[in-house]
Amino acid sequence: MRAMILAAGLGTRLLPYTKTLPKSLLPVNGKPLIAYPLGLVKEAGVKDVVVNVFHLADQIESALKLCSNMGLNVSFSREQNLLETGGGLSNAQRFLGNETFFLLNSDVVCDIDLKHVLETHIRSGAIATMVLVEREGRSQYAPVVWDPRSKHVKDLRGELGVRTKCSRSLVFAGIQVMEPAVFDYLLKRKESIIDAFYLPALREGRHIHGYLHSGYWADAGTVQDYVRVRSDLAGIRFSNLKPVPLSAPTSLDIEP
Repeated sequence: MRAMILAAGLGTRLLPYTKTLPKSLLPVNGKPLIAYPLGLVKEAGVKDVVVNVFHLADQIESALKLCSNMGLNVSFSREQNLLETGGGLSNAQRFLGNETFFLLNSDVVCDIDLKHVLETHIRSGAIATMVLVEREGRSQYAPVVWDPRSKHVKDLRGELGVRTKCSRSLVFAGIQVMEPAVFDYLLKRKESIIDAFYLPALREGRHIHGYLHSGYWADAGTVQDYVRVRSDLAGIRFSNLKPVPLSAPTSLDIEP
C-alpha cells in the first residue's frame, strides 16, 4: 500500500506566513502540518509515500529527510509548473505503481482510521472513496451530495444537479482512497482532481464511495482555520492523532 501527500500549493490564503515557509511546514503543536497526514498513513501500514512539491520545495524535502528513520520511504515529485491536484497526481503516477493508494492533502488534521476506510473501500468495489465530513454554513467548502443508503457520492459542487433526501451538509475532507484506474482520466496539466476525475467519473456512472467521518477534522487552508487548528490541538489531546515525530522548522508569531 502506498500513499501520496499533496504539498505543492502556494498557500496564498495563508499569506504572509507562506511567503517564506511552505504551508505543509507551518507549525501545529510543535509539529509541521504535514506530520499529521504522514502519521495517518503510517498508522495504516503505509511505508512508501510520495509528496509532490513546487513552492519552496527544498524546505519540504529537507524537513522530511528524517522520515527514513520513522519507517517511511518518502519520495518527491517535483513540479516545474504548478499542476494542481489532478495534474499533480498524474505527474506522480510512476511512484504509485499499479495498486490501490491513499491520497491526502498536506493541510488536513484528522483522527480518522485509514485502515477502516480502506476496508470499506475494498468492500464497496468503488473506483475511489472520498472521506466526507459534516460542515454547516461553511461556504468555502464545495458541497457533496451523498446517498446515505448506498453510500454513493452523487454530485459535487452541484455540477450534476442531483438531489437526495439526505439533509446533511457534507463536504470533501481531502482524504481519499483510489484505484489505479483513476489515471485513465488524468493528464499532466493544471487541473483539479474534481474536474479531471471525479465529475467525469460520476457522469459515466462510476461508483464513487462516500465514507462519512464523525470525528475530528480540520484543514488549515486559511489563516482563520490555521489559528483554529492550533487552538484545538493546544487545548485538547486527541488520542488518535499520531503525527510522525518531526519538529516544526520554525515558530510563527500567531496568536492561537
